[in-house]
Amino acid sequence: MSDLLAANRPMMEANAFANLAGVVVTDIQPDFAQAVLEVTPATLNPYGTVHGGAYFTLADVCAGVAARTDGRSYVTQQASSQFLRAAKAGRITACAHVLHRGGTVCLVEVRITDEADKLLFFSTFNFYCVRK
Repeated sequence: MSDLLAANRPMMEANAFANLAGVVVTDIQPDFAQAVLEVTPATLNPYGTVHGGAYFTLADVCAGVAARTDGRSYVTQQASSQFLRAAKAGRITACAHVLHRGGTVCLVEVRITDEADKLLFFSTFNFYCVRK
């Protein structure tokens, strides 16, 4: 387990919504995070594909963890998302990369892929620093 993953464990365990949604952070490095979500009946919409809210929750959690790798605290300020392809089963993986870090704002890109590494979802997040 990386030092950053271990250091962030208490914050991740305190994120009740992410835990309820089934989001699991699997890797944290400087300016990077990875998280996964197992597709279950609870994550599906009425059409039998992963619900957009499940994609967004996975992306938001992963992006927030990547933003916090500088030791500061952030909240989501704005997000722009593209739903590209639908998953029906398996595990989906989010990878978040910090693109820009300013004094108060952090810009993070997130890509969610399926087990065949097909791009399902793409998003950018702006985070506002609430505590330095």
